[in-house]
Amino acid sequence: QGSEALFQNPAALGRLEPESASEVSVGYAALLETSYQGFAAYARPLGRNGTLGAGFLHISQSAQTGYNALGDESGRFTPLDLAVGAAYAHRWGGVMLGAGLKLIRSCLADLSGMTAAEDFGVLFRHAADMGEGPLDIGASVSNLGPPLKLGETADPLPLRPRAGGL
Repeated sequence: QGSEALFQNPAALGRLEPESASEVSVGYAALLETSYQGFAAYARPLGRNGTLGAGFLHISQSAQTGYNALGDESGRFTPLDLAVGAAYAHRWGGVMLGAGLKLIRSCLADLSGMTAAEDFGVLFRHAADMGEGPLDIGASVSNLGPPLKLGETADPLPLRPRAGGL
Protein backbone atom coordinates (compact mmCIF):
# COMPACT_ATOMS: atom_id res chain seq x y z
CA GLN A 1 0.00 0.00 0.00
CA GLY A 2 2.90 2.38 0.53
CA SER A 3 6.33 2.65 -0.99
CA GLU A 4 6.34 -1.02 -2.05
CA ALA A 5 3.54 -0.16 -4.51
CA LEU A 6 6.35 1.02 -6.78
CA PHE A 7 6.87 -2.63 -7.81
CA GLN A 8 3.19 -3.54 -8.31
CA ASN A 9 1.13 -0.52 -9.39
CA PRO A 10 2.80 2.90 -9.48
CA ALA A 11 -0.62 4.60 -9.13
CA ALA A 12 -0.94 3.15 -5.62
CA LEU A 13 1.90 5.45 -4.50
CA GLY A 14 -0.84 8.09 -4.54
CA ARG A 15 -2.41 6.47 -1.48
CA LEU A 16 0.13 8.38 0.63
CA GLU A 17 -1.68 11.47 1.85
CA PRO A 18 -0.01 14.92 1.54
CA GLU A 19 0.54 15.10 5.30
CA SER A 20 2.07 11.60 5.42
CA ALA A 21 5.70 11.17 6.34
CA SER A 22 8.12 9.74 3.77
CA GLU A 23 8.04 5.96 3.77
CA VAL A 24 10.76 3.33 3.38
CA SER A 25 10.17 -0.38 2.75
CA VAL A 26 12.79 -3.12 2.76
CA GLY A 27 12.17 -6.80 2.12
CA TYR A 28 13.96 -10.06 1.46
CA ALA A 29 12.51 -13.47 0.62
CA ALA A 30 13.84 -16.96 0.02
CA LEU A 31 11.85 -18.24 -2.96
CA LEU A 32 11.78 -21.75 -4.45
CA GLU A 33 14.89 -23.88 -4.03
CA THR A 34 17.88 -21.49 -3.98
CA SER A 35 16.28 -18.36 -5.44
CA TYR A 36 16.17 -15.09 -3.52
CA GLN A 37 14.50 -11.69 -3.92
CA GLY A 38 15.18 -8.45 -2.11
CA PHE A 39 14.00 -4.87 -2.47
CA ALA A 40 14.24 -1.40 -1.01
CA ALA A 41 11.74 1.35 -1.82
CA TYR A 42 11.20 4.97 -0.81
CA ALA A 43 8.14 7.18 -1.31
CA ARG A 44 7.59 10.85 -0.51
CA PRO A 45 4.40 12.90 -0.92
CA LEU A 46 4.92 15.99 -3.09
CA GLY A 47 2.49 18.84 -2.68
CA ARG A 48 -1.23 18.14 -2.33
CA ASN A 49 -1.72 15.59 -5.10
CA GLY A 50 1.50 13.80 -5.97
CA THR A 51 3.87 11.16 -4.66
CA LEU A 52 7.36 10.31 -5.88
CA GLY A 53 8.88 6.87 -5.35
CA ALA A 54 12.23 5.20 -6.05
CA GLY A 55 13.47 1.71 -5.49
CA PHE A 56 15.80 -1.17 -6.12
CA LEU A 57 14.95 -4.84 -6.72
CA HIS A 58 17.22 -7.87 -7.07
CA ILE A 59 16.58 -11.53 -7.80
CA SER A 60 19.37 -14.09 -7.56
CA GLN A 61 20.13 -17.77 -7.26
CA SER A 62 22.94 -19.69 -5.69
CA ALA A 63 25.80 -20.82 -7.95
CA GLN A 64 24.75 -23.02 -10.88
CA THR A 65 26.84 -25.48 -12.88
CA GLY A 66 27.38 -24.52 -16.52
CA TYR A 67 27.81 -27.01 -19.37
CA ASN A 68 29.34 -26.64 -22.83
CA ALA A 69 27.81 -27.85 -26.12
CA LEU A 70 29.25 -31.36 -25.52
CA GLY A 71 27.59 -31.65 -22.11
CA ASP A 72 30.82 -31.27 -20.14
CA GLU A 73 30.95 -29.05 -17.06
CA SER A 74 32.32 -25.62 -17.92
CA GLY A 75 32.37 -24.00 -14.48
CA ARG A 76 29.95 -22.32 -12.11
CA PHE A 77 28.04 -19.06 -12.38
CA THR A 78 25.52 -17.10 -10.33
CA PRO A 79 22.47 -15.71 -12.19
CA LEU A 80 21.44 -12.21 -11.13
CA ASP A 81 18.71 -9.76 -12.17
CA LEU A 82 18.64 -6.15 -10.95
CA ALA A 83 16.22 -3.29 -11.46
CA VAL A 84 16.38 0.30 -10.27
CA GLY A 85 13.55 2.69 -10.92
CA ALA A 86 11.49 5.73 -10.08
CA ALA A 87 7.77 6.46 -10.36
CA TYR A 88 5.31 9.29 -9.87
CA ALA A 89 1.62 9.09 -8.94
CA HIS A 90 -0.91 11.90 -9.19
CA ARG A 91 -4.35 12.10 -7.54
CA TRP A 92 -7.46 13.62 -9.05
CA GLY A 93 -10.08 13.13 -6.36
CA GLY A 94 -10.54 9.37 -5.99
CA VAL A 95 -8.63 8.50 -9.18
CA MET A 96 -4.88 7.98 -9.12
CA LEU A 97 -2.62 7.60 -12.15
CA GLY A 98 0.98 6.50 -11.95
CA ALA A 99 3.94 5.96 -14.25
CA GLY A 100 7.40 4.60 -13.64
CA LEU A 101 10.67 4.09 -15.46
CA LYS A 102 13.21 1.42 -14.57
CA LEU A 103 16.57 0.16 -15.75
CA ILE A 104 16.95 -3.62 -15.80
CA ARG A 105 20.23 -5.54 -15.82
CA SER A 106 20.54 -9.30 -16.15
CA CYS A 107 23.68 -11.42 -15.72
CA LEU A 108 23.90 -15.06 -16.76
CA ALA A 109 27.27 -16.85 -16.79
CA ASP A 110 29.65 -14.59 -18.75
CA LEU A 111 26.82 -12.68 -20.47
CA SER A 112 25.04 -9.56 -19.28
CA GLY A 113 22.59 -7.12 -20.75
CA MET A 114 20.64 -4.00 -19.89
CA THR A 115 17.35 -2.46 -20.99
CA ALA A 116 14.77 0.06 -19.81
CA ALA A 117 11.05 -0.41 -19.21
CA GLU A 118 7.99 1.61 -18.29
CA ASP A 119 5.17 0.75 -15.88
CA PHE A 120 1.72 2.38 -15.83
CA GLY A 121 -1.15 2.09 -13.39
CA VAL A 122 -4.54 3.41 -12.35
CA LEU A 123 -6.33 3.13 -9.01
CA PHE A 124 -9.94 4.03 -8.18
CA ARG A 125 -10.13 4.73 -4.46
CA HIS A 126 -13.37 3.76 -2.70
CA ALA A 127 -14.89 2.48 -5.95
CA ALA A 128 -17.54 0.51 -4.07
CA ASP A 129 -18.64 -0.44 -0.57
CA MET A 130 -18.06 -4.11 0.16
CA GLY A 131 -18.63 -5.83 3.48
CA GLU A 132 -17.09 -3.78 6.28
CA GLY A 133 -15.42 -1.10 4.21
CA PRO A 134 -14.68 0.55 0.87
CA LEU A 135 -13.15 -1.31 -2.06
CA ASP A 136 -10.28 0.17 -4.07
CA ILE A 137 -9.94 -1.14 -7.64
CA GLY A 138 -6.78 -0.87 -9.69
CA ALA A 139 -4.97 -2.06 -12.79
CA SER A 140 -1.42 -1.85 -14.04
CA VAL A 141 0.84 -2.98 -16.84
CA SER A 142 4.55 -3.51 -16.27
CA ASN A 143 7.63 -4.03 -18.40
CA LEU A 144 6.77 -2.05 -21.54
CA GLY A 145 10.10 -1.70 -23.27
CA PRO A 146 12.65 -3.10 -25.68
CA PRO A 147 13.90 -6.70 -25.41
CA LEU A 148 16.76 -7.63 -23.11
CA LYS A 149 19.78 -8.80 -25.09
CA LEU A 150 22.22 -11.32 -23.61
CA GLY A 151 25.01 -12.02 -26.10
CA GLU A 152 23.39 -12.67 -29.48
CA THR A 153 20.00 -13.55 -27.99
CA ALA A 154 17.31 -10.92 -27.42
CA ASP A 155 14.17 -11.82 -25.49
CA PRO A 156 11.15 -9.59 -24.85
CA LEU A 157 10.49 -8.54 -21.29
CA PRO A 158 7.58 -10.37 -19.65
CA LEU A 159 4.57 -8.08 -20.11
CA ARG A 160 2.67 -8.07 -16.81
CA PRO A 161 -0.91 -6.82 -16.90
CA ARG A 162 -2.62 -6.93 -13.49
CA ALA A 163 -5.97 -5.94 -12.00
CA GLY A 164 -7.42 -6.32 -8.56
CA GLY A 165 -9.16 -4.87 -5.57
CA LEU A 166 -8.24 -4.09 -1.99
